[in-house]
Amino acid sequence: MGLPRGMASWVFDQKTLIAALMLLYAVSSITRGILWIENRQRFKGLQLWFVDALFMCLAFALWFFQELLPAYLSQVVAPSLAVAALIAFLLGFEDFFDVWPTQPRRTFNAVLLVLSISLFFYLYQAQLGERYTSVAFYSLAVVLLVQILWVVAKQVSPQLKPLAEPATIILVFLAFAAVFRLALLPALPIVSGQTARAVLYDLVTSLLFYLLLLSLNVSLIMMVARRLLWEMQAEERKFNRVFDLAPNAMLVVDMKTAKVIDANQGFCRLFGIKISDIIGKKVSDLPIWTKPFEVMEILHRISLADVVVTRDIECKKLDGARINVIYSASPMRMYYKEYMIVSMEEITALSKVKKQLEEMATHDSLTGLPNRRLLYDHFTKAAARASRNDTRVAFMLFDIDDFKNINDVLGHSTGDELLMQVATRLVQVSRQQDTIGRLGGDEFAVLLVDVKDQADITTVINRLRDALKPPLDIRGHKIHITISAGCAIFPDHGKTLEELMQKADYAMYYVKKHGKNGFCFFEPSMQ
Repeated sequence: MGLPRGMASWVFDQKTLIAALMLLYAVSSITRGILWIENRQRFKGLQLWFVDALFMCLAFALWFFQELLPAYLSQVVAPSLAVAALIAFLLGFEDFFDVWPTQPRRTFNAVLLVLSISLFFYLYQAQLGERYTSVAFYSLAVVLLVQILWVVAKQVSPQLKPLAEPATIILVFLAFAAVFRLALLPALPIVSGQTARAVLYDLVTSLLFYLLLLSLNVSLIMMVARRLLWEMQAEERKFNRVFDLAPNAMLVVDMKTAKVIDANQGFCRLFGIKISDIIGKKVSDLPIWTKPFEVMEILHRISLADVVVTRDIECKKLDGARINVIYSASPMRMYYKEYMIVSMEEITALSKVKKQLEEMATHDSLTGLPNRRLLYDHFTKAAARASRNDTRVAFMLFDIDDFKNINDVLGHSTGDELLMQVATRLVQVSRQQDTIGRLGGDEFAVLLVDVKDQADITTVINRLRDALKPPLDIRGHKIHITISAGCAIFPDHGKTLEELMQKADYAMYYVKKHGKNGFCFFEPSMQ
C-alpha cells in the first residue's frame, strides 16, 4: 500500500493505532484470563472470551510486524485469527448466558471459519490486494456480529437480558461501523497518488471500529461484574427467604464482634423474643442461654477451624421455661465477612423420651435403682480412680433372708412393695459417692468407693444393715427382715467386676450356710 510524499504521517498513525490495539488486547487477555481463573466454577464461557482476546492480540501483532514477516502471515493468518476470535466470542456469549447453541449454528460457524481461511488464502495467492482481504474480513465480521445480536434478542433469558444491554449497544454500533467501513472500502484508493482526505477517511473508519472493540472489552468486564453482583443478590434473596421461612430458630452472628446481625421468625416463636430486642447484642448476652460460656466456646472453635458444631444444649424461654434444643452452628462467608449461622430445633419432648429410655436401660424398673449395666459403668470409673489414689473399692452382694416365704404367704405385690422400701432405706443412708443397685429378685449390690481398709468398709456396711433392722410397714403388716451379705475388695480379691461379684457371692453363701443374718468378707477358703 503506497502513499505519496508528505503522507508518511498517516502511515505512522495507522501503525500506532494497531500497536495500541495490540497492547490493548494483550492487557485484555490478562484481564480475561484472571476473570476466567477466579470465576470458572461460577460462570461458563469466560475461557472462550480469553481465547478471543488472545487471538485478536496475535492478529494485531501480525499486522503490526507485517513488514518484517512473510506476507501470508498478515494477509491469511492474521484475518483468520480475527474471524476465529469473533467465533470464540460468540460461543462464549452463548455459554455465559446459558444459551444452548443449536447444531445447525455450530455447523454453520465451523464451515464459516474454514471458508474464511480458504478465502483469505485464495486472495493472497491471487495477489488481489489488501482491499479484497479487508472486504472479506468485514463481511465475515458483520455476519458474526448479527449472530451475536440475534442470540441476545431471541435466546438470552429475560432475567439475564438486562446484563447484556451495554455490550448489546456496543455490538450494534460495531456492526454498523463494520457495514460503514465495508461500504467505504471500494471508494478508498490504495494505489499511489491517493489524497490525504482519502487516507483520513480510512484512518477515521478504522479508528471508529477499533474504539468500539475497546469499549466491548470494557463492557465484558462490566458484564461479568454485574452478573456476579446479580447472582450474589439473587443468592442473598434466596438465603433471606429460606432464613425467614425456616421452621427452626436461626441467628446470624458476626464472627469478629460476636454480635447478632439477624434472627428469623422461628427464633421469635420459640423463645418469645422480639427481633429488635436482640439485634446488635453480643450473642452470649442473649437471655436464652443457661450456659453462655458454651456459646462463646463454640464461636471460638468455629473461628479457628472451618467446622460445623452440633450439640444438645439446654435453653430457656423469655418466661423462664427450660427447653432442650439441637444447637447447630456453621461458618459462612458473605460479602468478604465471616459469619456464624446458628440453627436451633426444640427437642424437649424427644429429650424426655431419650432420658426415659436411658433410665430404662440403666435402672431397675421396680425400685429405680441402678441395674447391672450401670454398676459396671460406675465400677470402671471407681476402679480407675482407686488405682490413681491408692484406695480400695468394695463390692457387697446381699439378698433378703426367707424372701420366698414372704412372697408365698403375703403375695407378690407385698414382696414388690417390700423390695421398694428396702431400696428407699438403703439410698437414704448411703454415701453420695456409693452406688446401691438391684441385680434381680431379692438380690442387691452395693458399690463402695474411696475406702481404705476392711474397717472402713465394715463401718459403712453396718450402717446399711442397721437401716434395715426396723420393721417394714407394708399393707398393715409389720415385717422384720434380715439380710445375708458377702463382700469382695478391689484390687485385693479381683480386678474386674465379674471376679468381685463371684467372690462376693461365695462370701454371701458362706453366711447363709452358717445361719444367715450376717456379713463377711471373702476368703480364699470359701471357694
